Amino acid sequence: MILFLYGTEEILLEERLQEELEKFARKHPGVAKEMYDVIDEEQWAGCQQSLKTAGLFSAMQCIVVRHPSERTEELARIFEEFSVADDTERTVILLGEKLEKKLASAKGGSASGGKDPTVIEVASLTGTALEKWVQKRAERIGGRIDMPAIRTLILYTNIPPDQYKKIEKPNLWRLSSEIDKLTAYATSNGQPITEATVKLLVTPPALLNIFTITDALAAKDRSGAVVGLARHLEEGSDPFHLFSMFVFQFRNLLRVKSLSGPKATPATIAAKTKMHPFVARKTFDAARGFEFEELKRLFLNLIRLERNAKSGRADMIDGLYSFVFSLKS
Repeated sequence: MILFLYGTEEILLEERLQEELEKFARKHPGVAKEMYDVIDEEQWAGCQQSLKTAGLFSAMQCIVVRHPSERTEELARIFEEFSVADDTERTVILLGEKLEKKLASAKGGSASGGKDPTVIEVASLTGTALEKWVQKRAERIGGRIDMPAIRTLILYTNIPPDQYKKIEKPNLWRLSSEIDKLTAYATSNGQPITEATVKLLVTPPALLNIFTITDALAAKDRSGAVVGLARHLEEGSDPFHLFSMFVFQFRNLLRVKSLSGPKATPATIAAKTKMHPFVARKTFDAARGFEFEELKRLFLNLIRLERNAKSGRADMIDGLYSFVFSLKS
C-alpha cells in the first residue's frame, strides 16, 4: 500500500508520520522501518533498490520516502512496474510538501484498476487548533500550560506581519523549541507554565529583523550574514528560530528557481506560488544569483544540519555559521 502525507508544515508532517509509524509498529511489531530522503543521491539509490525488492525477503516492510516530488517520474514508474499500491506486504509512506498527482494516482497491477494510494493533507494550524496543539505538545513532555500563557507564547513566536508584508504564519519549529524550554523550567520548579513564565523566558519577535540575515544569504553576502547572525544571537535569538528562517528562504529560492523560465516574471511567480508580490520579487531577484543545483546542495546541507543538531551530533550555532561560510561568492 501507499500512503501519501503532504502539507507545508514540516513539524506537523513529522508528527503525523510518527503516528502512522506507531500504528504500523503495533500491527507489525519488530518490523524495521527504512527511511530515505531522495534528494540525496545515495539514499535515492537505496530507496530504489528497496522498492524493487521489498517483500521478497521479509513478510512485512515499511519504507518512508521524504521529498518524493524530487523523483516524481521515477517513483511513479516504479510504483506501476512493481505494483506497489497493491502490495499488502509492504507499506510505503510518502512525505512531501505538495501533492504530486502522478504519485497520488499511481495504481498498481492491472490496467483495469488496482488500489489507489491513500492521500492525506496535513493542514496548517490556526486559531483554536493551534492553541490545542501547543497544549498537547506541552503535556506530551510532562508540562502544564494555561490559556493566557498559550496565547502569549503564540504571539511571541509568531512571525511579525510587518516583516513578512502581512504574510502571517505560526512558526511551529520555534514554538516547539520554546515549549521544551518553558516546560523544563516550569517542571523543575513544580509549577505550570504561566503567562509570566513566557514573558520572562521568551523574546518577542518584534525585537528582531530576521530579513537582515536572510537577505544577505540570498545575496551571497557572507560578511553581512555573519554580522547579522552574530547580532541576533547576542540579542538572545533562538538558533533554531534562525535556522527555520534559513530554511524558509532557501525553500522559496528553490521554488522560484524551478519556475524561472525565459518568460517568468515576479508577477507570474507570485501567482503560481501564492507568495506575496513583495516576497516574490525579492526572491526572484535573489534566485538569479544561484544555479539550481547549488540551491539543492545548500538545502540538503540545511536538512543535514537539522538532523545532526536534533540528534546531538552537531551544535546548531556552529552549524549556522558553517552554512553561511559554505556560500560561494
